[in-house]
Amino acid sequence: MLFHDPTAMHSLKSTRLQTKLIRALPQLLAGFLCISPLLAAPLKIGTVGWIAFSPLDVADAKGFWKEQGLDVQVISIPGDGSSTQAFINGKVDIGMDMLGTWISTYQDGTDLVILGESDWSNGGDKLIISEGMDVKSLKVKKIGVYDAGAATGFFLSEYLKKQDMKLKDFELAEVDSDELSNHFISGRLPLILNYDPHATRAVKEGHGKILATSADIPGSIPEGFAMKADKFKSTSNEDLVKFMRGWFKAVKWTRDPANWAEYQTIMKERTFKDDEPGSDEELKAMTEVVIVHTPESALKINAPDAGTQHYLDKLREFLKENDLLKRDFKGADLIKTEAILKAAELEK
Repeated sequence: MLFHDPTAMHSLKSTRLQTKLIRALPQLLAGFLCISPLLAAPLKIGTVGWIAFSPLDVADAKGFWKEQGLDVQVISIPGDGSSTQAFINGKVDIGMDMLGTWISTYQDGTDLVILGESDWSNGGDKLIISEGMDVKSLKVKKIGVYDAGAATGFFLSEYLKKQDMKLKDFELAEVDSDELSNHFISGRLPLILNYDPHATRAVKEGHGKILATSADIPGSIPEGFAMKADKFKSTSNEDLVKFMRGWFKAVKWTRDPANWAEYQTIMKERTFKDDEPGSDEELKAMTEVVIVHTPESALKINAPDAGTQHYLDKLREFLKENDLLKRDFKGADLIKTEAILKAAELEK
């Protein structure tokens, strides 16, 4: 008998088994890649040093997305406009910015959807003028802004209407937020719109007078999440719900006074790592100039034909009135809030 030796028989069987495994390896690996969440590409979100976006850093630090089985990377991108550019270039999957910025991005040709409204600036954006000056008597009608898009334009237009003036009477000079405060302090730009902590520094060091803040026109600078249209189509709604649940868990965590000390540390080490956030008292003050939506308020404002949609419709009117509407839109067509509404319902 050819295979009378048990050792030889075992050796041959092992060889045949190895051959089968080698041939099947591509299919096995393909199946493993499909079912293994550990090998799934992370969901990347871009952010900047702004108090209302700090729950992103909290969700990351506290593992709220990992609890959902979701791999999320929070990518801090310093410099005004840099985060939006990263979004346009596809370096991040989800962007977080002013809703007006997303409309400006859409106007410039990027197809996108708005996933939901996350917060309002409610005093964190400040229109500041040099001491002793009057906005109507300025010799040079120029306003320094950290962003010259639809969001700031709408806010300034609403303020100027109350002064019987028009946005068309002014030129908007876009300067990065930190440098913008420097220009104000030096006297180069005596009228600026900036956000905290840069705005507070301009007031203190430049002896500025606050003419108005975003709190004077409630809801005039809402912010939220967006995705490029093609990325939205290729991302499961289940993953977006998980992302939003992690966000809401972080929002609720930040509202608990027992977490304040740890929250400060997270903001200093992550949210404002590229800036100077100031003292603990100044950090506390910054938390009071934004309204971050709880699950309960998010359900109301992101509902169909509610606050978010109404703001976008008002923004369209503003763009049209000021000859800035380059690409027409309907608010309802750009909003895809199914995930944020479901997450808010689950987390309320």
